[in-house]
Amino acid sequence: MQKLSINMPRVTNGESLCSYASNLIKKYENNELYVCPIEKRKILKKGFKDGNVKLISVVDSKGVKALQELTSISVLPYAILQTKKGSMIIDRSDEEVKDYIDEIADRLDETKQKNIKDALAKYSRFLLEKRSTLNEEKKKLKDLVFKQKANKNKEDLDLKEEIDEQKHQVLLVQNSLSSSNCYFKTKNGTKQIVKKIKVLSNKKTSASTILAKRGNQTEMEVLTVDTFNRFKQDRKDFVCKLNDYTVSVDIYKSVAHQIIGLKYFRSIRNQNIKPSFNKKFEDIDKEYDFSLYKGEVMAVYKNGVFKHLATLNGGGEISGSSHRILLDTINTKSKMFKETINKITEIKKAKIDFFGNFKEI
Repeated sequence: MQKLSINMPRVTNGESLCSYASNLIKKYENNELYVCPIEKRKILKKGFKDGNVKLISVVDSKGVKALQELTSISVLPYAILQTKKGSMIIDRSDEEVKDYIDEIADRLDETKQKNIKDALAKYSRFLLEKRSTLNEEKKKLKDLVFKQKANKNKEDLDLKEEIDEQKHQVLLVQNSLSSSNCYFKTKNGTKQIVKKIKVLSNKKTSASTILAKRGNQTEMEVLTVDTFNRFKQDRKDFVCKLNDYTVSVDIYKSVAHQIIGLKYFRSIRNQNIKPSFNKKFEDIDKEYDFSLYKGEVMAVYKNGVFKHLATLNGGGEISGSSHRILLDTINTKSKMFKETINKITEIKKAKIDFFGNFKEI
């Protein structure tokens, strides 16, 4: 230690390495220098979640029109006979299978899906009978194996042959069960196999946008019962989507202050789709200034004075009285926070160099 204190390495200005490192850490703690984040500009990410949402217009118990999502339920053998609890797959009891089938049947349309309802009830009885047979055959095999272990004559060929035959029997019943299908007979006598059933989900849709093609343009409207029914009546090809504001923020200049513009997606190029603004700022004069993408660095100013750096978490909030962007901290463990853009607060694009210094772009 004595030698180390005497021969402590020094930096070019003569300061000891220990002192230099200590002062450097304090600068990061006081936000005088910044750790350069890895910038990954996410500009080609799809702007919608969950793919195309299948919807149907319904009237709820209060007589109010609403859009409800259609969901698919598998009626393959083990989707009926088994269920998942946490990370484990366990067998449903006979009563649980009956309750599960009754629950599905209650969600079917009696007029349009009666054939499926009847077929499902018949199929569930078949599955329970077949599973019971399988369990019996497995029990027989287990008894034979136990008998073989207890038999002093280990080379009992007749017993070995009986075990092999029983294994084959178990396999036959297993295959018969797993390869079976729910089906009903059509009017012309052919089998109509049913592997999935479309039923109404238990929740109203969270989709918020309807998209349709009109020539080379993408037509986009807010999703409501009225717009949904109108698009259906016009026989347009359309999709319903859930907006995903996680990609970028457009910043506009105005006389009052900066204005946030959110675009639904960046992956569709050269489309005449306008960004969304807070209703208070929709009709005021404004001019596009710059765009910020998720992960990019920005400088935050209050009354013209620099306050701190942050990276864009993605998107913002522009409904009601909100006019905020979502940010992540830099020097500390990443933590999301919100910054309201108004007359006091302004943001600018920035860049951090190798030495932790930043400059506006």
